[in-house]
Amino acid sequence: RDARRGNRKLSHWARAGFQRHLRRKGVEDRVIDVLVGHAAKTVRDGHYDDADWAELVEAVRLVPGVGCPDQAAAKVVPLAR
Repeated sequence: RDARRGNRKLSHWARAGFQRHLRRKGVEDRVIDVLVGHAAKTVRDGHYDDADWAELVEAVRLVPGVGCPDQAAAKVVPLAR
């Protein structure tokens, strides 16, 4: 149970940072909501003014890459498909 709590904290921290970065870059809330899996805040947002694919791609491009030292990269295990 303790391990799951740590994962939740890390997940919350990462999601919060992701959202904060996008807001500071001027990305609309409705686009951020789609990217982080939040429900639409209004019927209009959910049905008539939802984010389109181009907006989502552009928002993701605003996120800086995460560097990884060579030693750490050597320890990465690929996920099985």
